[in-house]
Amino acid sequence: MKKIITAGLIITLLGVVLLYRAQISIFGPAENANETYTECERHYVLITNGENDDFWDHVYQSALAEGLENQAYVERFGSTLSVDYTRNELLKIALLASVDGVIVEADEDKETQTLIDALVNANIPVVTALKDCSASLRQCYVGSNNYDTGVLYGQKIADLMKGRRKAEVLVVSSGDTPGPYENLILLGIRETVADLLPGCKVKVDIAIISRNSSFAEEEYYNSLFMEDNLPDVLICQNALGTICAYQSAIDHNQVGKVEIIGFYDSPAILSEVQKNVLTATLSIDAEQIGISCVRALEDYYAYGYTSGYQAVKMALIDSTMAAGPGSEEVEEE
Repeated sequence: MKKIITAGLIITLLGVVLLYRAQISIFGPAENANETYTECERHYVLITNGENDDFWDHVYQSALAEGLENQAYVERFGSTLSVDYTRNELLKIALLASVDGVIVEADEDKETQTLIDALVNANIPVVTALKDCSASLRQCYVGSNNYDTGVLYGQKIADLMKGRRKAEVLVVSSGDTPGPYENLILLGIRETVADLLPGCKVKVDIAIISRNSSFAEEEYYNSLFMEDNLPDVLICQNALGTICAYQSAIDHNQVGKVEIIGFYDSPAILSEVQKNVLTATLSIDAEQIGISCVRALEDYYAYGYTSGYQAVKMALIDSTMAAGPGSEEVEEE
């Protein structure tokens, strides 16, 4: 049975590859007969973990625009398909399709590492975005320093918990198991809070939401806010989770009973910060991520190498700054 399933998957992937190859020479569907096409020299793909949220939409739009300026087409891989393929399945398709470059929201998953290595060994450069696969052969990681992110959270938590003797913090991420990304954030929080609040006992835990359904985040936060024993501070690690968290807090009349720190600065999320439904939100420059990823791929084709790490700006935005720039901004060198 395993061999039959494997063979069926390979046939399916090959069918998808043929579909992409049929469209690879000229990109962008014409809406009418008078519309012109743009012909590009390279075909890059953006692969994420399945969240179709404002953050990744913004990353993609900036990557697409930057690519077109350099005769490269960036595709939101899998978005036009009727089947929701996983990240690793899309990486396999990208390998079979012989694309010219891959931008991927990665993690330390072993299969993801193997697939990235296979792409690089096939002379297809790979750039990881927002989350890294540090053990792989990827050419570049574009994102923030995870420990520094934890420090930023820790500073805000210390300010919120000032005068208290104990507090509970819950960091919510998505995936299967905590990896270096989450562990470094937790370390940054713990060390910063311990330094700034020496008399306060702060417990920092992590919850991982497995992507076993399209409504995993919604179900998790609904269940969390139905309980009376809420953490003092809740930190969301993606835009979709942030929306689900504040909506659940509103639905279950729990607004103000927990300090919620969200992710991203979309108009909807900033609106909830202004209304104090969200205490603050972490802003990471999505436009800079998209542009930097494409430039890293372009550098690789131009020079045969690129920087292994490109930092992006991040800031915590609270209600006093929700209509403007963040008050606590970090730009790494």
